[in-house]
Amino acid sequence: MQNADNISEYLSLHHQGLMQSIQSLQAHITSLLEDIREIADCQEQVTADVRMAMEEIDARTRELLTGSAPHWKRS
Repeated sequence: MQNADNISEYLSLHHQGLMQSIQSLQAHITSLLEDIREIADCQEQVTADVRMAMEEIDARTRELLTGSAPHWKRS
């Protein structure tokens, strides 16, 4: 009977340890998902900023090559 009690106690402790590990993993996964969302938001902003910079570079290059200012900069 003592052996069965020891096994039961061992399994109970093992189960508790596994449950704590699962909760810890879930917390880490949630944190990683939040980080991924933040990275995606930053990537979108960087893409938009690069696109705007490229448009400005294109406009200024055209201005230098043609010798005329874009229509929105003419007086």
